[in-house]
Amino acid sequence: MNKFNFNVLLLMIISVLLLIYLLRNKNNQNEYMKYISDIQTNIEFLPSGKLGYFYEPEKNRVITKKPEWPGKSVVHAINADGMHEDREYPLEKTEGTFRIIALGDSFTYGVYVETAENWTEVLERELSGNSDCSGYPKFEVLNLGVSGYDLEYTAERLNRTGLKYSPDLVVWLVSPWNFTSINEYSLPLQEKYIRELPVNSDTLDWRDAVNQSAEDVMDKLGLAGMLNYQSRVLAELRRDYGGKLLFVGNGKIPGKYSAVIKELAEKDGNIVYEEISDVTGDKSLKLPDNHPNPAGHGKIAAEILAVLTDMYFPDCRFNPPEGF
Repeated sequence: MNKFNFNVLLLMIISVLLLIYLLRNKNNQNEYMKYISDIQTNIEFLPSGKLGYFYEPEKNRVITKKPEWPGKSVVHAINADGMHEDREYPLEKTEGTFRIIALGDSFTYGVYVETAENWTEVLERELSGNSDCSGYPKFEVLNLGVSGYDLEYTAERLNRTGLKYSPDLVVWLVSPWNFTSINEYSLPLQEKYIRELPVNSDTLDWRDAVNQSAEDVMDKLGLAGMLNYQSRVLAELRRDYGGKLLFVGNGKIPGKYSAVIKELAEKDGNIVYEEISDVTGDKSLKLPDNHPNPAGHGKIAAEILAVLTDMYFPDCRFNPPEGF
């Protein structure tokens, strides 16, 4: 083989390897963007002086999600105030209405299920349509859940959007990971690591970037520092909202995490902490990615309904959702 042919062959080999490298990185970044699109579709970044990465759903949207594994498309309705709701709620309650604000992350938002299948929607129907509760002829449950929220962003969401609706009760569904997440620290790190993907693709993909950012924050603060941060978040929330607040643990929350809430509840009679079943521990109640399926949302609604009856409406009789 002469020198010219060898150089041509070498150039071809390098070109093929470069093409494979670029395609691999393109697929890697496309996977990340698909993940972001699935979990945080149509979000709007609304930074403030305090929270530089805060976001909320874009308003007045109908979103169709087509994840591969459920085998069907799901449609989400986002109302004019950015809630995952198929209708609007007036700021002023009608007489006799008991209004509940529901908070949380993707487990409350209802990712990968139809809007009507969310536990918040099921709960509202069961409270209003199948009850013997003369004191409250009407119940409303407003879904302010947003995928990817930590405790701080959830509290900000209540302040920005929820309090103007004058809730009679706030129900906040919390999971263990909410106590070890600080978006203001982790989101810029995720952005940094994702930008490095084309350079470090052999050792880093987008899942590693997400996980690494969480590990970096934990390494920086330590568990004690992390939990102190969350305690301050909840203490600040109570200065803004002093009404009834029900924390619902999604499964058994480790004691070192739930203590953040329990210590606050000991000093504040308007705060209640209860735990319900962990739907992620039952394959029949969850999707392949561990989010609740429609049956899982029904289970959450049924158990929260039981807590509400015991704690707030002992004289009322509610029928649990069908199947529960």
